[in-house]
Amino acid sequence: MKKQLLLSMAVLFGSLTMTAQNIVTTTMDNQAFAMGTNTTLPVHTWAATSGRASVIGAGHQLRGTSNTNMDLAATLEFDLQTASGTVDGKLSFDFGKVVDTEVQIEVTVGTQATQTFTFTGNKGETNLTTYELFPVEYNGDITFSTTPIHVKFDIIDLDKSPDVNNTTLPGVRIYSVNVDKSNGTLATEGVIANENKFTLFPNPTKDSFQLNAKANQNVKNVAVYNMVGQLVKSFAPSYKYDTSSLASGAYVIKISTDNGYDTIKLLKN
Repeated sequence: MKKQLLLSMAVLFGSLTMTAQNIVTTTMDNQAFAMGTNTTLPVHTWAATSGRASVIGAGHQLRGTSNTNMDLAATLEFDLQTASGTVDGKLSFDFGKVVDTEVQIEVTVGTQATQTFTFTGNKGETNLTTYELFPVEYNGDITFSTTPIHVKFDIIDLDKSPDVNNTTLPGVRIYSVNVDKSNGTLATEGVIANENKFTLFPNPTKDSFQLNAKANQNVKNVAVYNMVGQLVKSFAPSYKYDTSSLASGAYVIKISTDNGYDTIKLLKN
């Protein structure tokens, strides 16, 4: 009863700590640790130093209040390790912010230098309550091993845009923590020459696409790369994949399955 009470208090005050291990597998399959109430990142802390930190179905959220809508801050911290062996990969975060809010984020991995990311403005969305997705990609390969690597995702400054005169509170959400084991780049030449196990429709697309498997395939991850091989978006398996935040142009969709992966070229209008 006492343990249940302590956990309930932690959630109530915007700080969540759980016990287990955050395991990075040594297979080449990419991993996405979901955030929110059904998180698959069992060991982490999430707390605000200014503003209101909470855990909702969509993700881990930091919002302003009627009295506090500038200089908001919160920190997500966790360790990543393997059960045995080592594997190299890149770390990224699916992160969203309310339209017309400004945010600065610092990411620190182990003893490596802290990297800073700044997001202002929006991607053309006019609904001021919408969360637009911005991928945060830590620059550099990371070797995961049985020795835990400490990761700190630090929202050091979240502000309401000074150019917007509205009552919308500033807010950010962390949707997932991703480990990409394909070294973060993808060879994009000749990707249409392979015999695809999937079809993708509609193609060209505007807002989203769906996948249709030609045979029984267990999809583990769907990643979107630009034409120079950089990862721009990553999805857990879903019925439909949202591309509304992508700029117009050509992309390569990489579909990872139990049997390897498939690549398909996508045109975004």
